[in-house]
Amino acid sequence: APWNAPLMPKRPLVITIHDMTPFTHPQYYGRWVRFLYAQKLRWFSRVAQRILVDASPTEAIVREAFRPQRPVDVIHLGAEERFRILDADPSERPFIAQVGVHRAIKEPMTTLRAFEEIADRIPHELHFVGSRGALVEPLEAYVTERPSLRDRVKFYWPGEEDLPKVYNRVSLVVHPCPEEGFGFVPLEALACGAHVLARAAAVREILG
Repeated sequence: APWNAPLMPKRPLVITIHDMTPFTHPQYYGRWVRFLYAQKLRWFSRVAQRILVDASPTEAIVREAFRPQRPVDVIHLGAEERFRILDADPSERPFIAQVGVHRAIKEPMTTLRAFEEIADRIPHELHFVGSRGALVEPLEAYVTERPSLRDRVKFYWPGEEDLPKVYNRVSLVVHPCPEEGFGFVPLEALACGAHVLARAAAVREILG
């Protein structure tokens, strides 16, 4: 979000818009955040000499929302070199993972309820991999109330350096987020040889 960008830049300004979900999925954001985001992006779309976006779906939304008079370029991001196929020891029990549960739009409860529906038909655990936040508590409460899930669902954060090991061991990475500006998690998982299930238009473009 362009919270700190200069309103009256003294030099030619290039901006990158990573995410338009406050426009496309306003139900996940507070009214004040939506208002500020919209006003600042409208302003900078007029002031900037060039606009960069991470994926074609974002470009389409930017053009429709702001009708900028300046060029809009799609430049895909990439995965760091540490995200690669490794000689990792297999996990003791196969598992499905969702990485990143820090925002409501990541829809972790969707993942949990879907897992609950099929848990009795598969041997896998479900791992929520990410830093602790307000969204984790209702997930843990949901699991605690269901004895069949208590030993099957885990919450942890291995640290950035060990994240490639998770991707190299996982059976499936699920990414139920309905929209992304780019989607690092699915790309990083794919770079490590993991299977990925995702639905956001930008993610489908990036993963091919």
